[in-house]
Amino acid sequence: MDKAGHANSCYNFANIGYEALSMAGIDEKRSILYGAPLGITIMTLVEVFDAMSSNWGFSWGDMGANILGTGLFMGQQALWHEQRIALKYSYHNSGLSKYNVSNPVTMERDYIMGEDWLDRLYEDYSGITIWAACDVKSLFMKDTSRYPSWLGWAIGYSAEGMTGEYNNYQPAGKAGLDGNWGRGWEYDPVNAPGQLKYMPNDTRQRRFFLAPDIDISRIPCRNKTLKHVLRVLSAVKIPTPTLEYRPGENRLAWHWFYF
Repeated sequence: MDKAGHANSCYNFANIGYEALSMAGIDEKRSILYGAPLGITIMTLVEVFDAMSSNWGFSWGDMGANILGTGLFMGQQALWHEQRIALKYSYHNSGLSKYNVSNPVTMERDYIMGEDWLDRLYEDYSGITIWAACDVKSLFMKDTSRYPSWLGWAIGYSAEGMTGEYNNYQPAGKAGLDGNWGRGWEYDPVNAPGQLKYMPNDTRQRRFFLAPDIDISRIPCRNKTLKHVLRVLSAVKIPTPTLEYRPGENRLAWHWFYF
């Protein structure tokens, strides 16, 4: 999920940089060359800060995902002057535990999934879905086709049970001993005041989705400024009926509206 998030962030930051320069009157070539690298510039700075952190460190996998997302945008814009395969984002509250105890002695809390709703939009991995949306008409049909250009199909990727950093296994030993008070130890002030318990050992499972995609950037619009805005806002996938496949359970699930 982390790598998919990096690719999606770089792709959509590239879109923002390109649209900003294009709206300012910069020509297509220079908008691609100078605007689209916005994403990889921002995410490379994030990676540099991670490299200086004792908790994370530099990741070549993250950098590869950053390059992939930026390259996907720049390549399509240079080749087709439009985005026929777009990366999109959607989120729903996973309902998983909001925080862990970072120090069971002082009861300091580590909000691993976000301290508020804004943080959870990018930290609650179990509620995030990354989509690859395909513009069916521009890829497979002629311009004269009556098929609506704003209606495409998207493949989504998500995961559930993402309560641990790398896995959901309970650390060996007791909380507070040998520094064992990292991710997983939860303080429940309502049901178990003053007590610690380990978060449920939820199974981490991949989830795949297939759904129609409504591309608001292709809705006919005469206002040029609004057209640029719609292209940026199209980074968020609009909820639609969705078919889900859970490989861990080898079963299908249906959602009338999945976000």
